[in-house]
Amino acid sequence: MVTPIARLTSEYLVVVVPASSPYKTMADLVAAFKADPGKVSWHGGSAGGSDHILAGLIAKAVGGSQQNISKHLAWLHDEAFLSRRKRGTSTLYEISDPQVIDLCERICAAIAERLEPAPSGR
Repeated sequence: MVTPIARLTSEYLVVVVPASSPYKTMADLVAAFKADPGKVSWHGGSAGGSDHILAGLIAKAVGGSQQNISKHLAWLHDEAFLSRRKRGTSTLYEISDPQVIDLCERICAAIAERLEPAPSGR
């Protein structure tokens, strides 16, 4: 038995797909990842960040590998969506495309707004 004693992050983790994506639910995405992990692209922030951990947990839960995710991160770097830097034996990725950063900030703000409790008296 364990007792949580600290909150590590207050970030909202969001999995989004383009409107034209064949994945309409998380179950659709997981099924596609199980069928062919190399065909599912994961986009996110830096290694060790909450989004990176989420992708790793999803991959682990469905039997995928970190290698598949790393391959997609490398592609995103090559396409200039991400920047990267080495730290020891790790590679840290960050979103570098201003349009993607803006989109992520707007999504997070919209989610935070919906999750905030309504002021009393309303």
